[in-house]
Amino acid sequence: MVTLMGNRRRVKHTTKAPRTTRRSASSEQETSRLHAHLQQLEQTLAALEADPELQADEKATLRRCYQERLELLRLQLTLLPEAKTAAFAQSLLQAESSEGGKLRAIRSVQRLARGRALGGGNRDSQCVHEGALEEQADRLQRARIDKASQELREVQARLAAVRKRITALKAGEKKRAATIRQVMKIRDARKRTKREQEERAASQVSPPQLPPSESPVEAPPVSPPPSDPPAALVELPALGESPFPEQQFRHYPDSREVWLAGQRYSVSEQGNEIVAILWTGWQSDTPDMFGKDILKKIGSTSADARLRDAFGKSSPLWRKLIVHSPDARPGTYRLNLRKA
Repeated sequence: MVTLMGNRRRVKHTTKAPRTTRRSASSEQETSRLHAHLQQLEQTLAALEADPELQADEKATLRRCYQERLELLRLQLTLLPEAKTAAFAQSLLQAESSEGGKLRAIRSVQRLARGRALGGGNRDSQCVHEGALEEQADRLQRARIDKASQELREVQARLAAVRKRITALKAGEKKRAATIRQVMKIRDARKRTKREQEERAASQVSPPQLPPSESPVEAPPVSPPPSDPPAALVELPALGESPFPEQQFRHYPDSREVWLAGQRYSVSEQGNEIVAILWTGWQSDTPDMFGKDILKKIGSTSADARLRDAFGKSSPLWRKLIVHSPDARPGTYRLNLRKA
């Protein structure tokens, strides 16, 4: 029977060991997951702080929401070791309150009495009576139980405070998530509206009107010399308008507007820079400028970049204002203006 009981105990012990191992592994996985989520939230908050599309009040709202989420994760990380400490304190209290705790207290008192007896003096007077031994052991056990109970109450109080704060933070998680979604939706709508306005300003212009005294003139075909690049690669605009008087041209770089013969045209950011460069060349008596040089000045590094792409497909400025003079070398561009 003893052997059988011993085998049962061993079998029971062997079945408990894997559960403890699995519980420890699960706790470590939960801790790793919480740490990874915490790091991800910190990176997201840093990226939102550096987002130029967000306004100051929106950043403050997102910062508050994400800081509450970070606090919730930190409290969840604190909850795991506190729960282990509470379980250990509970097991310690149970151990001190059991018969084993009583035996440990009796042995402690016996060792104390034996030490006093070996210290000298009257052995009979120093020996502890059996009743006094039990009474002293009871006091020792009660003191240990009180200490373990106090430790358990302290750990349970800390654990309850952490759980209470976690419950309060979890209660507002839906509201925080809705606030974050609303702020991000407003930001995306603002970016989309800004992008549409830029595209509309670059492509939507008023239809050009020819002055009554001026009529379109067809430019004669130009055959480039053999040493120059092929005309197909240069893509020169035809001179479809007679040169406009210089007084009819106005360029406003700050608002990206061009006024030509009483008509207002909006240009893109790169088109604005190209017009400014050609206008500077016109004022410095070097109106014809190579397209490659202009692209370098505006910071274009693509091998397939073309000046025409900066004005859009529907912009009339490409053949009305930006032209190629038949007397100039292929690959050069100028403003279609003439001195008054």
